[in-house]
Amino acid sequence: MPDFDRWSADHGDETLRLNYPMDTNAVVIDCGAYHGAWSRKIYDRYHCKILAFEPIEAYYMIAVAALAGTGAYVYHAGLGPFNATCTISVAGDASSILVRSEHQEQVRIMTLDEVIHKHALSRIRLMKINIEGAEYNLLDHLVATNAVEQIDDLQVQFHQFVPNAESRRQIIRNILERTHYLTYNYDFVWENWRIRDTVRQAMQQQEQSRQDQALLVQPAYRHIVL
Repeated sequence: MPDFDRWSADHGDETLRLNYPMDTNAVVIDCGAYHGAWSRKIYDRYHCKILAFEPIEAYYMIAVAALAGTGAYVYHAGLGPFNATCTISVAGDASSILVRSEHQEQVRIMTLDEVIHKHALSRIRLMKINIEGAEYNLLDHLVATNAVEQIDDLQVQFHQFVPNAESRRQIIRNILERTHYLTYNYDFVWENWRIRDTVRQAMQQQEQSRQDQALLVQPAYRHIVL
């Protein structure tokens, strides 16, 4: 059975893409929010913090409406390996910066580093990536900078129209296996990578060490009583 048919038979959109061990303290990043439907389902289930990214203005406005009342941060931007302004083809849920069409739009691209700094994030509980071919460059950057180690679950849709898609996907998967393991896989449909316990524990220890160090360097104030 082809993987898409298997995904449909397993009702993956209603089960696998939504079932995660999360609570209200979780931070979820939706990279490629489109109309915001997935983010809304995640919020309705877990009431967690949502950061959604949609670069195309019309779809961004729909996502804002869909996530109204949730406290979600909806960015009129995409996520990528560097800050930039680029051209995207506007084609519904197949919109892509890698394809040219009659309908195009200039969009803003942000980095995950910028987002982490702005929101003071130490952990990202779940990150969904569905950005029509741009996932390869983004993931290359996340693994090269070790930012992927801050992500507990990584839900990705790889796309086959990109040149050398099979080999690029396999290289990324080979690297991800060092820090994460597969919880489900439907080739070029959806797959999910969960951080290994040893990596999570090491990251937690590093974060605790940073916090302890910050306390040590805080200035001491002398209270003067008049």
